Amino acid sequence: MKTNSWRLFAGVGLILAGGLFLLSSLNVLDIGGLVIGGLFVLGGLAFLFHLMTNRSAWWAAIPGCVLVGIGAGILLSDLGDGRWSGMAVLGGIALAFWLVYLLNTANWWAIIPAGVMTTLVAVTGLESLGIDEGAIFLFGLAITFALVALLPSMGTRKTWAWWPAGILAIIGVLALFSAMDWMNYLWGVGLILAGGLLAWRALRPAKS
Repeated sequence: MKTNSWRLFAGVGLILAGGLFLLSSLNVLDIGGLVIGGLFVLGGLAFLFHLMTNRSAWWAAIPGCVLVGIGAGILLSDLGDGRWSGMAVLGGIALAFWLVYLLNTANWWAIIPAGVMTTLVAVTGLESLGIDEGAIFLFGLAITFALVALLPSMGTRKTWAWWPAGILAIIGVLALFSAMDWMNYLWGVGLILAGGLLAWRALRPAKS
């Protein structure tokens, strides 16, 4: 019974959720966002409870954290804060994949969706500061691939990840300069330096 307790919990929760939605569709009961959000949170907790009792079931972290994140997003939205609502949903997805990796480092692939979702949370949270969102996203992806190369993965190091990390970081720097209207100055300085180098090499005395 212990191993199946989470299934019982989840089954009862689904029955209650289905009954409430049915009553709402029949206009018998008006379900508010707090109730719906709470049901999502309870559903997620059922999966997380199973994960706590069976650490090898790493897959349960995904529906568990995602459902809790969606529930928290609904609750925050019902309270009138849309930005935090979106961050809660994205954060739940990010946390799910971070747990998948931390529970078993052989699942190194989980670092990539975890990093992408974490980056989206940062983009959403920093958008009000006026920082270029494209540059933040690119830097976040660069850090994600750098983590793939640096973190242990129960095998050989993923040195190939340094290539996308470096390329994304360079593109991020260019995007940041472009957003700050520095790119025109950089191009001008770069052309002057290149022209000066060519002229210097053309005018210097030839070696005998």
